[in-house]
Amino acid sequence: MSLDFIIIRDPVTDKQRMNFVNGDFETISGAEECAQRIETALSTVLGEYAFDLKKGLPIFDQIFRKNQDTGLILGYFRNALLKVRGVSAVTDIRLEPNGDRTYKMYWGAIYEEDGTIINGEL
Repeated sequence: MSLDFIIIRDPVTDKQRMNFVNGDFETISGAEECAQRIETALSTVLGEYAFDLKKGLPIFDQIFRKNQDTGLILGYFRNALLKVRGVSAVTDIRLEPNGDRTYKMYWGAIYEEDGTIINGEL
């Protein structure tokens, strides 16, 4: 059994936390684990992960640029989604204005094991 992810999201506070159950770490699996992998992949900056400097999105080099093409930005995020273990397809990816010079990104993906649709936002 792989223990890749032992930090879970608290459903009440929506913050990540480590949880003990019967003296051991509580782990997650299935679509919930895949959703956590997606959140990690979409929020990792290129070069941030010391053990693999090629992991992550080129946030500062390519995405946060003046007059950047929205299609190009969505392409980076779509590719990152498709690289996540457990994702078989992207069902939705879009940017919506969220105030001055900010956007909210909505995404959807299909979990390959059982076809569950996982949705999220950044």
